[in-house]
This record gives sequence, structure tokens and C-alpha cells, in this order.
Amino acid sequence: MAAAMDMDGFDVWLSDKLARLEIDQEVFGTYITGILETDDSSYDDKTDALVGILSEIAEESVQETCEEILKKWDESQKLAIIKNEEAKALEKEAKEQAFTALLEKHTSSVTKKEVSAEEKKRKEALLAQYAELSDGEEDEDVEDSVEDCAYLKENNSSIFKNTNKDDIKDAEKAKREKSKMEHEKKKERDKLQREKDKQKVIDRKDKEKKRTQKQERRR
Repeated sequence: MAAAMDMDGFDVWLSDKLARLEIDQEVFGTYITGILETDDSSYDDKTDALVGILSEIAEESVQETCEEILKKWDESQKLAIIKNEEAKALEKEAKEQAFTALLEKHTSSVTKKEVSAEEKKRKEALLAQYAELSDGEEDEDVEDSVEDCAYLKENNSSIFKNTNKDDIKDAEKAKREKSKMEHEKKKERDKLQREKDKQKVIDRKDKEKKRTQKQERRR
């Protein structure tokens, strides 16, 4: 079975065929191709036209040569259609791949921004948890806590993965506990202050009483 050919392949084949039939390709090749390219002509019309021209220039096998030319032409047309569809499919695939790559790049960029924002929040929560001073704590203790936190993150980063919500929750809990402790301490300080104020009043009264008694004795 003859191999299918595209338009260029058909022209090469026709040129070789006419040369073997000792027909001038430059004169009749273009004429034959013109008959085949006529869109408004039916298969029978093209056959009649080819038989008519070949009968005048070929000595034998006119019908066989005509059928062979028509067959090769039909094969070249089908192959041209297939190649055109393949080209369209490749172009479509290339566009889809380009769009997918662009979408992935955009998605990756957005994800990185979101991760960066979440990472920032997590760091702030950790710093809030480990760096806040309670009453009576020294700055050195805070620095140690922050350094310990950084050391844990650097040497065991897995414990910090996917813990943003837990970290924030723990930080909020720590703040509540600290606030509660500060409230209790404030109550205790207020109580002590009231007792001190009360004692001062008592002391002033005693002092005033003694001063009055002393003045009375002098009289």
C-alpha cells in the first residue's frame, strides 16, 4: 500500500511519475494539479478531465495512470487535513500548558504571601507568649526565653508546623492567666495599701492624742 503524502510530497511524486511517462512536467504538471485543485468539480469530472489530457500526451495506461494520480491526490489531501488538525491540537495544548504554568505561578505566589502572613502572625504569637514580662521578672529572663524559643524552632522546626491556631490559642490563654495573676496581685497590693493607710490613720490619732495629753500636763 502506497504511503500517504502531503502536498509537497504529491508534487514530487507527480513530477517523478510524469518523467517516467516521458511527459514534460513543467508544462503538464501544473495543468494536472490545477484540475485536481478545482473544488467545484466532482470526482467523475476530474477523472474525465485527466483522461482527456493524458490521452493526448501518454501512449498507454491512461486509465490506470489517471486512477493512480487521483488516489495519490486523495491521500495527500487526507494527510494535509490530519496534519492541520494535529497542528491545531498542538497549538491548543501549548496554550493550555502556558495557561496552567501561569496559573500555578500565580497560585504559588498567592500561597507564599498567605504563608508569609500566617508565619508573621505565628511569630508574633510566640513572641507574645515568651517575651512578655510578668511582675518581678528581669530582662535577662525574657531574653533567655526568647533565645530558647528561637533554639527550639531552629533545631526542631517540625513542632512549629501547622501550629498557628494552637500557638495563638496558647498565647491568648497565657495572656488571660497573666491578666488574672496581675489582677490578684493588684487586689493584694490594694489590700496591703488599705491596711497601711488604716495604720497611718491610727498612728496619726495616737500621735495627736499623745500630743494633746502632753499639752494638758503642761497646763
